[in-house]
Amino acid sequence: MTYDESDARPAVGIWRSSWLPASETFVAHQTDALRRWRPFRIGLRALADGLPVTPDLAPFGPDLLGRVRHRISRATGYRFPYDRWLSRHRISLLHAHFGPGGVKVLPIARRTGIPLLVTFHGFDVTAAAFARDAAGQRYRAELTDLFAGARGLIAVSEFVREQLLALGAPAEKIRVLPIGIPLAGSPAAQRPEHPVVTYVGRLIERKGADHLLQAVDLLPEPLRSGTRVRIVGFGPLEPRLRELATSTGLQVEFLGRRTPAEVAADLASSTVFSGPSRSIGDEAEGFGLVYLEAAAAGLPVVAYRHAGVTEAVADGVTGLLAAEGNVQELSVALARVLQDAALASALGTAGRERVNREFEIGVRTEALEDYYDEMRGRADT
Repeated sequence: MTYDESDARPAVGIWRSSWLPASETFVAHQTDALRRWRPFRIGLRALADGLPVTPDLAPFGPDLLGRVRHRISRATGYRFPYDRWLSRHRISLLHAHFGPGGVKVLPIARRTGIPLLVTFHGFDVTAAAFARDAAGQRYRAELTDLFAGARGLIAVSEFVREQLLALGAPAEKIRVLPIGIPLAGSPAAQRPEHPVVTYVGRLIERKGADHLLQAVDLLPEPLRSGTRVRIVGFGPLEPRLRELATSTGLQVEFLGRRTPAEVAADLASSTVFSGPSRSIGDEAEGFGLVYLEAAAAGLPVVAYRHAGVTEAVADGVTGLLAAEGNVQELSVALARVLQDAALASALGTAGRERVNREFEIGVRTEALEDYYDEMRGRADT
């Protein structure tokens, strides 16, 4: 971003260590939605295969020179080139995404006196924070330091807030601020003639695509043989999912990596969305914006009653939640929605209205900017 001295808005440095993984459209959307604050995208490096987002400061390239410069900068607490750059651009706040990113930028915030806010999204207060190896122990110690040094801690859900409290975060520093989703330009719904169940997410055990296929396999005939499943995403579970699809004879499409526009089109042409995330060890779903995206498309959602999913899906209102890990109950919920068009329509309509009312990106980002104003005011007193 070109620095414009005539722009009187206060400036916030949005920190993401790597700009920007393909799975983190939510960071890009929230940053783009800022209106009263002027965002600068700051981090360590730009990703060649990530989202088409150009950071304003990400000085360390992937080559040998870039790696050497990064090691030197890290050893000095990232003093160079950040301190002078932040001063020149009059950054009033630093806002880091994810706990590990907050840990990296904390020395800069302390040294420059710029207040730091950190958004926690899920894995950074579950799997990463409770890992029993040396890395997990080191990260918990870093979190203790981060909780003390950050001005504010943002939780994307009440579930994440509870995890922060369990890790020792001061309650008075935590603010629950979900990230919204953009609604403009969403494709019109075109419901298919025959049932289509769509899954969107990484193909890992915790996300539950295997449980979805098992649940569809338990549907009564002729619903079972007439239902098509779309799997959008990629990951190490894919070979097992393909074997399961073959052994059960289900109609399953594996669509792989899709652009946001393609995902929106997939949802618009579906009957129901199902993402049965579940706990695996200490891993859990912090919130799950994909459930909001499905609701925005007017889709009923079927999932497990699990962690932050219970805040993204209003059980019995915008979707149906089964007991976590209970494939039979998940199948029954799918059958209810697939066989009852009136119920599916009511859940989908309520979901779309709830997203419009509570989770539209402009509404949620305005609340974030109010928090920025509050934190800046404290810094000025």
